[in-house]
Amino acid sequence: MTAELGGPRLTWGRLRAFIEHLPEGRESALRRSLDPDDKTAWSTGEHLLAYIADVLVIANWQRSDDGAKGRKKPRPLPRPGDEAELAKKNERMGAAAKQWQLREERRRQQAAPQQPPVA
Repeated sequence: MTAELGGPRLTWGRLRAFIEHLPEGRESALRRSLDPDDKTAWSTGEHLLAYIADVLVIANWQRSDDGAKGRKKPRPLPRPGDEAELAKKNERMGAAAKQWQLREERRRQQAAPQQPPVA
């Protein structure tokens, strides 16, 4: 194919048009080869399938005894990038928890009776 590149059968313009119109997400071998570590890209079809699965699980749960009592609600399927969002949320929660612990420690120290030093 490299012998034809730039020739009449495969002009640079045609190659550009071909690349620009590749399938989105990881459906294209070229896109997968350019960024093999990218696990976050889903195609529209994959997002729709995950959404359909989530809706079906929720619909079945609503008709169950657990759904009638509002317990054990199913979780949605994990989406690409969810791990990064979860890590950010945990980081924020961790920082908030540390701030709370420091405030509580200061409050306890202020509330504790002051004992005279032992000689």
